[in-house]
Amino acid sequence: MLCCIRLLPNYLFSPQQLMSGIIYDYFVLNALFELANLRIADIIKEEGGKVSVKRLAELTDTNEKILGRLLRAVSTKGIFYHHGIGIYSNNRMSSVLRNDHPNSVLQIIEAEEFFKVANNIGAALEYPNNWDDIDGDLNNNEVKMEELVTPWMKTFGIDLWEYYSLPENKYKLEKFNQAMVYPNKFIGNGPFIDYDWGLNENSTVVDVGGGNGGTIVKLLSQYKKTKGIILDLDVVIEHTRKVLKENIHKELSDRVEFFPGSLFVDPPPKADVYYLKLILHDWSDTSAIKILKNLRSAISPSGPPTKLVLLEMIMDEPIRDNYLTQMDLSMLCTFLGKERTTQEFINILKKSGWKYVKSVNTRGYISVIEAG
Repeated sequence: MLCCIRLLPNYLFSPQQLMSGIIYDYFVLNALFELANLRIADIIKEEGGKVSVKRLAELTDTNEKILGRLLRAVSTKGIFYHHGIGIYSNNRMSSVLRNDHPNSVLQIIEAEEFFKVANNIGAALEYPNNWDDIDGDLNNNEVKMEELVTPWMKTFGIDLWEYYSLPENKYKLEKFNQAMVYPNKFIGNGPFIDYDWGLNENSTVVDVGGGNGGTIVKLLSQYKKTKGIILDLDVVIEHTRKVLKENIHKELSDRVEFFPGSLFVDPPPKADVYYLKLILHDWSDTSAIKILKNLRSAISPSGPPTKLVLLEMIMDEPIRDNYLTQMDLSMLCTFLGKERTTQEFINILKKSGWKYVKSVNTRGYISVIEAG
């Protein structure tokens, strides 16, 4: 039903009207970017909830008429409420642009690098057809991948991780890390309610590419005696230590260890469960197989069973939400990654030595793929 409602405009307006609207939305998106940077939604709340464009322009030191035109444009998309005569207030849509909103999207829209990269999406069309053939030689594929010019590299000349490691981009790295927290807001508790992790007081779980540690905190909060290990790069571990120290209870932090290392080459610590949340979608099939093979190398054939848990978006047809395809294009532009179908996950699991067990759909956008 929701899908039909979304398609309703296709039957009410002409194709040229609809296509023109999509094309010119580029300007609206950039107007929204500027309004978010000016913290207009925060100012409206601070000023009592209903503010004139004149007052907003004074507080932001901007041109009143131009600011009014930007607000008028985004309000036609249902963002901010226009009361007429240049008076605006927040609504459900603009409220999530506030910095203090529990589901704020401000961190995403502030990552301006991604706006620039999207302009070079056409660079990916030049990849050779078999550049990521998982039936071929993985090492040879790696050489081919190094020769590819991704949309990100075409924009900045270096890959994403090199870009954010530059000293002059330290502030942008902080913004990027904040943006990476956002998926936790729409993942919610679905994977912890709808999927049985099968953990007990003797279990150890490894968060592979744990980032800010949000998932390990949720997991250890639910399983009170389980121990957790965050495996990630040195620079990320340093950031994660700081975040967890500032934001979680000491009793919980005492159950978290840190294991700096590469997902590709450093043998991971022993564990009962390895899980990766929105990690593999950053990588090509070839690279994903290498990550999974590296994890598999830590398992003793004669030891206790070890579980692999992937928290990922599933692109099985029919696709009912354009957010999935938008994320797929984001991975295309930023990395050599993609969102995968269930069968594609089964393929890379088989190639890396894991046996697919099952998939569990959870509330929200995330599904759980289990292997052993």
